Amino acid sequence: MTSQLEIRKCSVCDTVIEVLESCGAEITCCGRPMDAMSAKCFAAGRQRHTPIVEQLDDGIRVTVGRMPHLMSHDHFIQWIELTANGRNYRQFLKPGMLPQAFFNVPTGESGEVQVRVMCKQDGLWSATPMEAQEHHLVLIDNDSWGHDAS
Repeated sequence: MTSQLEIRKCSVCDTVIEVLESCGAEITCCGRPMDAMSAKCFAAGRQRHTPIVEQLDDGIRVTVGRMPHLMSHDHFIQWIELTANGRNYRQFLKPGMLPQAFFNVPTGESGEVQVRVMCKQDGLWSATPMEAQEHHLVLIDNDSWGHDAS
C-alpha cells in the first residue's frame, strides 16, 4: 500500500515517482512492482548530504552539504524538496549546478519545515530542523527555529 508523498523507484529503469494520492493499488513499472524508497536520515559521517537551511527575509535557501555536495554527471543532487505548512516546494538540479535551492516561502509562514534530498548515487535523504539539531548537523537558524545550530 502506498501513502501520500511516498517516493517509489523502478528497479529496472530507475524511474522515480512521488505518490500524490494513494488508491491502494500496486504501482508497477517495467512489469514489476516499484520499490518504496525509505529516506535515510542525515547522520554523522554523511555530511555531504546535510541540509543547510537558511531563513531569509524573502524565503528559505537550502544548500546540500557543509562542503557543497559533488555535482558530477554520475553523482549529483537530483532535487531538493522543502515542505512547509503543508505546502511542497521542489527544485530540480543538474550536474554542474550548485547543490542549492531557494524557495519563496513568505516570512512567518514557514512553520514546521522538512527537507528531502535525492542524490543520484546515494538515494533519498530526509530531515527536519529538530532532527538535524539532535544529530548536531548544520542548520542555520535565523530566528525562525529559535537558536543557532552551528
